[in-house]
Amino acid sequence: MLEFKNYSFENLIEVKPYINKCPYLCSDISLGTFFMWNTNLKPQFAVFNNTFIVKETFGDNVFFSYPYGEDVSGAVAALEEYVRSNNLPLKFFGVSEELLEQIKSSKTFEFLNASYDRNWSDYIYDFNDILTFKGNKYKGQRNHINKFKKLYGEPEFKKIEREDIPLIKQMLSVYESKQLKESYFAQKEFKYTQNMLDAFLDLGLVGVLLKKDDRVISFSIGEIRQDMLIIHVEKALKEYQGAYPTTFNGFVKYVNDNFGPLKYINREDDSGDLGLRTSKMQYNPIILLNKYSVKVNSPVNKVEDIPDLCFEDFCLTKITEADKYEYMCLNTDIENNKYWGYDYREDKSISEVNEDTFFDGVMHDWAMGESVNFAIRESKGSKMIGEVIIYRFNFNGTAEIGCRLAKEHQGKGLGKKAFAAGADFAEKHLGVKLTARCFKENTPSYRMITSCGFKKINEDEKFYYFER
Repeated sequence: MLEFKNYSFENLIEVKPYINKCPYLCSDISLGTFFMWNTNLKPQFAVFNNTFIVKETFGDNVFFSYPYGEDVSGAVAALEEYVRSNNLPLKFFGVSEELLEQIKSSKTFEFLNASYDRNWSDYIYDFNDILTFKGNKYKGQRNHINKFKKLYGEPEFKKIEREDIPLIKQMLSVYESKQLKESYFAQKEFKYTQNMLDAFLDLGLVGVLLKKDDRVISFSIGEIRQDMLIIHVEKALKEYQGAYPTTFNGFVKYVNDNFGPLKYINREDDSGDLGLRTSKMQYNPIILLNKYSVKVNSPVNKVEDIPDLCFEDFCLTKITEADKYEYMCLNTDIENNKYWGYDYREDKSISEVNEDTFFDGVMHDWAMGESVNFAIRESKGSKMIGEVIIYRFNFNGTAEIGCRLAKEHQGKGLGKKAFAAGADFAEKHLGVKLTARCFKENTPSYRMITSCGFKKINEDEKFYYFER
């Protein structure tokens, strides 16, 4: 059985040789990423026959890196056994299009569902292009650097030493007061940048800074992984015109002079920041590395589409664009969702709430094989008044089912009927063994679940757990 070790600085150093051998261009498998974002990613590491696997957890979602090393097929088999034994789905993160084709060509998996989010695509540049900025396509960058030199003199980048850290933190204090954006990811990245300053030398990463009049005006931190420089941090004071292209070019020159020429530069993603996206595109990436999430063997693939299930006094149908408003209201009713276990205000994946927000999530989850979402209606074609969801499709053939109704439609027995109809569909057409859960204080939900043939099998401080 695979044994995943929890993240710690010591464990990260222990698996550093495996991380450095990563054959993929993505930045997801890197020392800097694991260190900076460990509270978000909760990485764990396992090694099987000199083959490396990472496990990451986002809320209730668990993902794995696709194994690489000496025994990929053996590691995949061990991973299948691990998720089967631990009642987990088998999902991979950071899968490039090239790797996706490789996985598809394998006969190991029956079904694959794949999806990517443009916000997390890595920007890959030609190392020599950024080193020289030659050619008409880099005319703008050269002009900015020349203006910087004219205003502030020839830039002299130096390696960051421990004694430089206080000055860099002073620079970051100015950056925070004048330039830091209010977005969730910008705030997180800034906080993790400060943490990185205290640890990157011990990780064996490389960093450079640029001073003007004994004041740090920019710095950058990255790591060299085989033939690629991954840039994790790049900060500059915008009051110094041309500081960003000067710093990017200066860091690459430093790496070239001290470590030799490389082939690629990975500047990571833009996290959906349109200003950052425009800036990164202006440097002419040679690859926009779309990174797919891949789900293996989802039973959703057994049905071509979500069917209409109509009965005498209600219908279950798929959620459509016409339901966007009602579905938004269902998801943003804080009091009604108390026992659904969801508060949209705490959902860090949501940057803006509108009629598309939750509908787009349903479409993504259907395409990924993550869930089947039914709209509850009083009759076919009437407005949506609730939802039945079949989700948490695990590798061992289990799934979870839940049901919720708008407040004004509760207490009429409709939830029980919709829940039972969804359960029958899941067992008959998806072939899954169903589980359910409810908050201990939610007596109506307890009655609904047990009246539909589910038996209580466990409990903890918050929930009762059932299976049918």
